[in-house]
Amino acid sequence: MPWQPLPRIAFAIAIYPFVTTDQDDLPLRVGDELYIIEQNGEWFRGYLLAPPSLLAGLTSVKGQTLEARVFFGIFPQSCVEVREVLVEDEEEDEEEDA
Repeated sequence: MPWQPLPRIAFAIAIYPFVTTDQDDLPLRVGDELYIIEQNGEWFRGYLLAPPSLLAGLTSVKGQTLEARVFFGIFPQSCVEVREVLVEDEEEDEEEDA
């Protein structure tokens, strides 16, 4: 089955850890916040935003802005709980007007 884009980006939380076995896998820790963009059967493809690491904070130049890191890959649907399907502001406005 080919990868299918989701109609809307979904926000999910990892409820189980996932240890990678392939370079395309996205390792998950319980509590990771994910954005899901595609599905293929029981697998999702998406990304997570990780806050700057403690090491980055200790080794950065004073005053330097630390940025979140983005990790992208695939993971089993069973490891996450979808909490919200994201909609654009214009769509929310239309729904409120109806």
